[in-house]
Amino acid sequence: MEGHEPEFRRQVVASVGHLTALAPRATNELVRAGLMAYLARRRTSVPKNQNTSEDEKPTVNKQPRLLAFLAASAAFGDGAEPTLREQLLAKLVVLAHHPEICGCFVIYDEIYGSHCAPGGNSRQVWIDLCHRARLDPRAVLDNQLDHLLKIIMDPSSETKVFSEF
Repeated sequence: MEGHEPEFRRQVVASVGHLTALAPRATNELVRAGLMAYLARRRTSVPKNQNTSEDEKPTVNKQPRLLAFLAASAAFGDGAEPTLREQLLAKLVVLAHHPEICGCFVIYDEIYGSHCAPGGNSRQVWIDLCHRARLDPRAVLDNQLDHLLKIIMDPSSETKVFSEF
């Protein structure tokens, strides 16, 4: 996420996609854990000095990078069983709806300071992940409903990453 070279970031995303095809469960768990740690770290990090100077670089919107990294974890190979794909996508439901990934909050820095306003569609990322995994989102909901409800309602560390937004 923090890499400055676009080619390096593209290679990382391609590698994650390749690893997802080879070892879907392990890769999916690593991506999920990595994104959760990254988002938790960003939420708890101490803000930098509020004084701005002309020498400072503007902040970079990380949402497309986070989204590409997450989407690569849904690039399952032909050998992955549909049930496994459904289970792994169910585990991504909270991350897929996180504002820093789905972009459902638009920040108006220049006009309103640090004001966050609703924008975008928080459901679209998870639907796109299902389509990337060659699954029908409705079928995933029907087949994994109990698991999804448990994930959403469980006050675990995963939902704490999302709870302050």
